Amino acid sequence: LLLGSICVFGDFVVELFQNTRVLRAFFDNLTHGAVGSLAAFIIVNEFRDKITVTEHTVLILFCFVVASLIDVDHFIHAKSFSLKAATTLTARAFLHCSTITIGLFILFLIGTCYRSLLLNLINAMLLNAFITHHTRDASRRGFWFWPFGHTPACPYYAYILLTTLTPYALIYLLKFFRNRSDNRNKLMINV
Repeated sequence: LLLGSICVFGDFVVELFQNTRVLRAFFDNLTHGAVGSLAAFIIVNEFRDKITVTEHTVLILFCFVVASLIDVDHFIHAKSFSLKAATTLTARAFLHCSTITIGLFILFLIGTCYRSLLLNLINAMLLNAFITHHTRDASRRGFWFWPFGHTPACPYYAYILLTTLTPYALIYLLKFFRNRSDNRNKLMINV
């Protein structure tokens, strides 16, 4: 509920500064970071008894930074440090390609083969940052799956729902693969 509220509030603040390019970009980026880090908190908090407070904090900050830094590609694509050039692109910049998210999901699944919870949580933070960022942007421009093209803009309610469900889906997958791995190890010990 809080995660969905942050999405709505952040979008409201961004709209308030529609005519001020610097403030709009600042609050848009801050909202990406806030949404990503709150979703990260939900995920990491589920495993709080298995990681240190420092790891907990670093994972959340890592997700905030990644969710925010995705927008750096606007400047790279514009080949300029000009905010006007970065916010008036005619094409999507490379880190906004949702095919990256599919690749990160595959890496996440491969990573679950390893018994390192910390490695799995780092992969989950990367995936979470990209999913929440891309889903929020998709509410305006749709998802971009290179080489297939763009989807229509995601309905606002679907963006809120997908963003809210993302951390819980990642928790489920993390627990599912950890339990599966634990059961496999118990079976090997019993044999």
